[in-house]
Amino acid sequence: MSALTADEAGGANVAAFLDMIAYSEIGPELLALRADGVEVTALVRPAHETQRLEAAGVEIVRGDASDLTTVTNAADGCRHIYHLAAARGSHKLGYRAYHLLNRGLSESVGRAALAVGVERVVFTSAATLTGYTGPERQTEDTPARPNSAYRSSRLVDEGIFDRFAKRDGLDVVTARVPPVMGPGARGWARTVRS
Repeated sequence: MSALTADEAGGANVAAFLDMIAYSEIGPELLALRADGVEVTALVRPAHETQRLEAAGVEIVRGDASDLTTVTNAADGCRHIYHLAAARGSHKLGYRAYHLLNRGLSESVGRAALAVGVERVVFTSAATLTGYTGPERQTEDTPARPNSAYRSSRLVDEGIFDRFAKRDGLDVVTARVPPVMGPGARGWARTVRS
């Protein structure tokens, strides 16, 4: 991920809704925004470690990103929302659970964005929605073929934000982010050591 400028990030104030993976992998970008003078609010789960964000002056709101009141309060006064929260990984969740959890997160974020009048929601989906397993080149036109419950849930969430955009006029950018590798990205450790 390349560093965002303050203008690209939404100027004066942004909200980021994070899960632990997003915090460890994307959190450094929030620190860079803060260093550029952007006011950043991060909604994180109660148990998440946030010392680096707090030391940089990021406002921390602890709570559940599927709770509409919590999300609305965290987003109030922000111009942009970066929705990075998701149930993912080896939670051993079934298909239905992934869909229920991730749909709840996305619905709360979209409804809160409309309630407080944010200018834009950036929804991070997954580049792996294509079911990619080989060397073929992928483009924006590569059809989605999710091959896991998580990936399927992210495709449904893309549809949720498409509806918010079409029905309610919410400015939504969906970014199909590839797996992140770098400091804090623990999921790659086993693969790299192999």
